[in-house]
Amino acid sequence: MSNKTEHKVYLVHGYFGYGSQFKTIRKTLENKGFITETICYKSRKKDINIVAKEIFEKIQNDKSEQISFVTHSMGGLIFRAMYQYFNDKNYIQNIANCVMIAPLNKGVEKANIYEKNWFIKKIFGINLQNITPRKVAELPIPNCRIAIITCLNDNVVSPESTLLGTENEVLKVKCSHIGSLKNREINNFILSFLKN
Repeated sequence: MSNKTEHKVYLVHGYFGYGSQFKTIRKTLENKGFITETICYKSRKKDINIVAKEIFEKIQNDKSEQISFVTHSMGGLIFRAMYQYFNDKNYIQNIANCVMIAPLNKGVEKANIYEKNWFIKKIFGINLQNITPRKVAELPIPNCRIAIITCLNDNVVSPESTLLGTENEVLKVKCSHIGSLKNREINNFILSFLKN
């Protein structure tokens, strides 16, 4: 199969996340013929805007016919931040979809408080400021097809805080923030959304 006919899916983890968290989702997608690539970054040390720019530069050279993203938590903010680098000359038309699992689309209210505490700020690192509602509100809203998966037992982000208002589909699932990455219903939904 030539690179031009592929549908590539980039997987972007969240705060304190790591690439192997996507093992179940990656395996499901690859078994159905998708090409996957996991984007790994040090979430406490590398600003989401820098990560977003690196991903933007990477996909500019991607020859896949379609590109999609599956993000978890803060990974959704990285996807949104990537859109600040688009303009008429470098717009990437082959970005088809993004599935955001438990995204922080309205920020995390507690981050406003934590940001003022030097000890917590040291633990959470550079991106604590980037998940405040004020900073998240500055991020662009992507113009591709978007599905949002809301975790009803999430102790990190409330269901209403996950929504953008422009999403094409929403799935509400009884699972935890981290448990969402191994949930069968979520895997099936991701596969269905990316295939359509």
